[in-house]
Amino acid sequence: MAVLTHNEASQKVDELRKKLDKWADDYYAKDAPVVEDAVYDKTYQELVELEQKFPDLVTADSITQRVGGEIKSDLFNINSAWATININAKIILLLFLYIFNIDQFIASCFG
Repeated sequence: MAVLTHNEASQKVDELRKKLDKWADDYYAKDAPVVEDAVYDKTYQELVELEQKFPDLVTADSITQRVGGEIKSDLFNINSAWATININAKIILLLFLYIFNIDQFIASCFG
């Protein structure tokens, strides 16, 4: 990486954050990645290195400072699925899970 002035580093950090935020949104929230993992990782590492060289450019909203984020809204929701099953099917399902749960089976046999 070439030697950057503080102003150039600030502009580059903004550019990298915008790219990474968009790519993360496409990947995690939209389930439609637009870049390969290696490209994302290289760009992320470039941002990390710039933030290390210019600590005053680190912000709380930087992707390097976040854990987690939005998740895809149409992912399977077990609570919704469970709510749609009638009581008889729930009883049968729970009995099936109990009967075929090996830990429960061993505990009940060998106590």
